[in-house]
Amino acid sequence: MTLREKISEYTGFAFIAIFALGWIDVGFGPQYTWWNLISYLAN
Repeated sequence: MTLREKISEYTGFAFIAIFALGWIDVGFGPQYTWWNLISYLAN
């Protein structure tokens, strides 16, 4: 695996991890989830 492939893998992992953590409702209520952000941006 080349350095470029490793950087690409880590970047993809970081993006998915941040997205997954943002998707989870961690008890702060539904206003702090991606669903609310998507709804807000759609309106």
